[in-house]
Amino acid sequence: VQPRSGTDRKDFEEGLRRFRDEAQALIDFDSHPSIVSCREFFRAHGTAYLVMAYEDGQSLAEVLASREAEWRPFTESDLLAVMQPVLEGLARVHAAGVLHRDIKPSNILIRRRDGRPVLIDFGAAKQAAARLSKSQAPYTEGYAALEQVADAGKLGPWTDMYGAGAVMWRMVAGGNRPWEPPNPVRVEQRSHAVVGGTEDPMPQASELGKGRFPPELLEVIDGCLRLPEAERIQGSSELLEALRAVGDQTPQAESARSAGPPAKRTGAKRQESGSDAAPAGAMPRTGWRRGVWPVLASLAFGLGLVLATWWNSGSKETVRDQALAEASDGLDGEIKIPERGEVLESGPSSNQPTTNRESPREASGTAQDPDPTEIGSVRKEEVSEAESGRDGDDSLEVRPDRSQGAVAEPWIRDWDVLDDINDPDFAETAQAYIERYKQVPEASVWVAQAEGLLAVLRELEVDSPAQHEAGEAWMNSLGMEFVWLPSGNFGMGSPMGEKDRDTDEHQHEVWISDGFWMGKYEVTQGEWAVLMGTNPSAFSNCGQQCPVEQVSWVETQEFVRRLNSRESGRGYAYRLPTEAEWEYAARAGTTEARHGELSAIGWYGANSGGSTHPVGRKLANAWGLHDMLGNVGEWTGDWYGEYPAGEVTDPMVPESGSARVNRGGSWHNYAREVRSAARNNGYAPGHRISTIGFRLVRTD
Repeated sequence: VQPRSGTDRKDFEEGLRRFRDEAQALIDFDSHPSIVSCREFFRAHGTAYLVMAYEDGQSLAEVLASREAEWRPFTESDLLAVMQPVLEGLARVHAAGVLHRDIKPSNILIRRRDGRPVLIDFGAAKQAAARLSKSQAPYTEGYAALEQVADAGKLGPWTDMYGAGAVMWRMVAGGNRPWEPPNPVRVEQRSHAVVGGTEDPMPQASELGKGRFPPELLEVIDGCLRLPEAERIQGSSELLEALRAVGDQTPQAESARSAGPPAKRTGAKRQESGSDAAPAGAMPRTGWRRGVWPVLASLAFGLGLVLATWWNSGSKETVRDQALAEASDGLDGEIKIPERGEVLESGPSSNQPTTNRESPREASGTAQDPDPTEIGSVRKEEVSEAESGRDGDDSLEVRPDRSQGAVAEPWIRDWDVLDDINDPDFAETAQAYIERYKQVPEASVWVAQAEGLLAVLRELEVDSPAQHEAGEAWMNSLGMEFVWLPSGNFGMGSPMGEKDRDTDEHQHEVWISDGFWMGKYEVTQGEWAVLMGTNPSAFSNCGQQCPVEQVSWVETQEFVRRLNSRESGRGYAYRLPTEAEWEYAARAGTTEARHGELSAIGWYGANSGGSTHPVGRKLANAWGLHDMLGNVGEWTGDWYGEYPAGEVTDPMVPESGSARVNRGGSWHNYAREVRSAARNNGYAPGHRISTIGFRLVRTD
């Protein structure tokens, strides 16, 4: 590392000194199991390095995304299980005079070994607030306090409390809209609105979590997110005390205190010795009585649990929460995460006692068939049994307990009429009920879940590819837009007379036998951040709608894996396009070097200004695809190799190679490299560079 000037050298040396002081404080820090251990500090290559312990696990951002994709948002007990251990460790860090300053879901790791949350990545931490240079410190939009992004204000433990509050807000917000959870609003945007006399654009946690979380907990979260630092919760110890006070008032805590130790302690020991009993972070899932698609099974079951909540009047927790509280009692709030490739679910446990399946009527000798038009609450042991897979029946019939005098609310009775999901009138009838009850506050959670279920139902309607028209649009659950490309043939490569032609562009006839969906835009930084929890882009200040870049081919495969997991069971999958599919899409029926005048259709070296730009700002091709040429090059699925000599149908990806092909050229390239036929073959799968991103195709 070489400073560019004398002034830069002075600043650089001061930064290194501060980094050294911070590193020494972290190395000397009395270790805590929820704080990553810092091992060593050393100088090399003209700069300095801080060595931290390797922690194997899954980030909280990934856990949130995975669970919300399965309609299992965080509950109060989940939130406390994550935040209390983290705050205990953070209190010690603050006592050592160090601030973290980048608390966010992607910096909280759920350790695979024991399920404990661990605060990682102290790269943004700085020594003693009064000595900080705010201009040199990184921060994450939405999780950074006002004093981190503005010239005014003083940094201190209250700064980290804003980040902690934003993390908790995100946990609450995910349950408010599991199919599209909102992210915290940038503090600059919030401040501008408040100063201008308009409404704060970031909803309060007390609004988002109403009816699902205790009001006291939501007030604590809002107290962390006050804009003025003096009005905010001031430190981790104060926040930890407030959360403990809330936890002591929860129904789970009261139940644990009144029930006594015998049976529950036994359950805790089973878990510690390797039992399959499900802890809080591994909520199991049951089937649907007449479900057609696996995803609908999980969504419909989630809806059933919401309905059961309304029957348990006066309680702040669902039947599922109660069952999980029993399963995880004594585990110190640990959240289990799966092994690599394992789904966040829990299977049957042979160590758990058999549950009495008798209904109240059977127990009293007055058993009779229940009313098939009623739905209501069940005993929590029945739900626990059905969820854990011990029942051979794949259904979960939630029926009223008449011994308790339960009476179904009208929206619950109406939904039970919609018994057959295969009924062709199912969606229309359900929509009518939603319209009827969407203004009823007590039914708000039910309506939201029902709307999400219907959205998935409509998305799952499978039709023939012949019914699609070229350029037809479709959007997935992440908000990514795709357009339909019909089957057809084209001349792949360039003719002999094309200007700037390269020798590896041998022109040959290619047939694409099946139509497919292709991303209308390159994958954006915002879309990457939602699934991956990071933004690796060199041009991260470009905005969420700019293409993500500086991602390797290998990393695109992880993005694809997570997206396929998020939308599993819907009859389609995502992948990178083959090289032939990419050029077929880029040409969109044209035979020229480009589908239009270059400055009008793409960002390249002569007009980009040396950076990427938000997607979709240039003209689309005939099939509605933007930025096929320029902005960033795009990884394909192919290894680089020679083209075949003759005609080929649906060319396969070569089995091996040393470099993956990327196509399209970028903001950095000359015009000769920004052509439909131009091939970039120079990068290994693990290579990252600011000129390469990607887009996806969706195939049935």
